Amino acid sequence: MAEAVNSAGNDQLAAAARQAKEPGEVAAPAKLIALIAGMDQPLKAAQDMEQARQLFDAFDEDFGFIRLSFVHGARMPKAAIAPEAQARYAGLLRWLVGELRAWRRAEDSNFGKLVAVMIAAQVCDFGNAL
Repeated sequence: MAEAVNSAGNDQLAAAARQAKEPGEVAAPAKLIALIAGMDQPLKAAQDMEQARQLFDAFDEDFGFIRLSFVHGARMPKAAIAPEAQARYAGLLRWLVGELRAWRRAEDSNFGKLVAVMIAAQVCDFGNAL
């Protein structure tokens, strides 16, 4: 049976977004940021299938539960995100909003920060609700 996108992922995104409006910890995708820091041209890497997969895999090392929240099927039943992961999700959204607000082209000459934000936003928007 094919796996499908479920609405639970969007529901959990909405819950994390509500929680992110409140003060709290910020959770950056550290593995992704570290990988990007070692790249000369992160934007070009994001456009290459193999390198993009590495970027998404690095993000998933810190926040793999987000992608899983959108998928269900015979091998993957729907499951709620654990409360501690939900708090990290909210922290990631705080980081994402903060990075978007602070991003300036002059301060990100190789687009590394922008690529990190794009990867995080794309995973969070897997259900097209962001």
